[in-house]
Amino acid sequence: MKKTECFFSLIGSIIKNYLNLRSSLGRECKSESKIFKRLDKFLCDTKSDLTLESFTAWCLTQQNNASGVRRHYMRNVRNLCLYRQRTEPPCFVPD
Repeated sequence: MKKTECFFSLIGSIIKNYLNLRSSLGRECKSESKIFKRLDKFLCDTKSDLTLESFTAWCLTQQNNASGVRRHYMRNVRNLCLYRQRTEPPCFVPD
């Protein structure tokens, strides 16, 4: 992840911390960063937190992508939610 990467949604700091953790573990986070930038922009535009409703709405915006790509995006968001759940237990985690 670039050090100048900025996220502005309600979960922006969580996204940044998650990507920093992944980078510190030796992972290249280019694709995750792009996914989370799209998610962050969506959450900013809708002024919402990541909930079941906002996740479902975001998934619907990804319909132009192939099913495997959508699944990859959703899996990355789920992993982010699992990371978030460590510090915010009642937060939403997709099934």
